[in-house]
Amino acid sequence: MQTAKGAGSSLIIREGPAMLLMATGTETRHGFALILHRKDSPPTTLVHDWMPKGLCPPLAAYSVQ
Repeated sequence: MQTAKGAGSSLIIREGPAMLLMATGTETRHGFALILHRKDSPPTTLVHDWMPKGLCPPLAAYSVQ
């Protein structure tokens, strides 16, 4: 188990088994996770029926300067 405590704490975890973000206590908490994967490996998920909702514009909408 790896733990980060306090406001503004961050944690970087090496690749490996699936992770679980868990908060303890009675107050409302917010968490954010950015998951990076190797470009030669597909992204993984424990949920197999998830489909994107199409809320983001296609990549062609972004211009590279």
